[in-house]
Amino acid sequence: MIVLLDRPFPETSLAQSAELDLRNIGPKVWPQVLAHCRAQKLRLYHLTLASLEPLVELPGLTELSLSNVRIDDDDIRVLARCTGLRRLKLSNPFERAQVAFIASRLNAQLAQPLTACVETRVPCKKCAAPTSMFSGRRMPFLCPDCDRKRFEKLTGEFDQLVREAQG
Repeated sequence: MIVLLDRPFPETSLAQSAELDLRNIGPKVWPQVLAHCRAQKLRLYHLTLASLEPLVELPGLTELSLSNVRIDDDDIRVLARCTGLRRLKLSNPFERAQVAFIASRLNAQLAQPLTACVETRVPCKKCAAPTSMFSGRRMPFLCPDCDRKRFEKLTGEFDQLVREAQG
């Protein structure tokens, strides 16, 4: 369901939708959204939020996507408390250690676990094989073959961050 939040809208429409795409929400509208949202699938785009903490309280949230979301407290670790999540998609403006923390808590329940990197369609300039984008802020795109040493190093570092977060 698409609700235009830049003009008056019936708040009940948020409670009736199992799936919401929310874009460019301002701080004045965000509390209304949270108070009435009952979506199981929530996609947030181009937002600036004080914190992700309120998402923990959404009943029935099973899928969450964050794209181009700026968080004033710069902390996504609270998502580890979203125990009903089965799918989580994060863009890359978040600290790598925080992504690893969430992976340590949620990977067992996620349909697609958070990993050190994801394969992209961006070809390697040397061999044309697909490159992989590493999770976390300011992380590189690397070819698993041409950049093998650095690729393995960064993968190992992420795995170590996950292990440290577990315990």
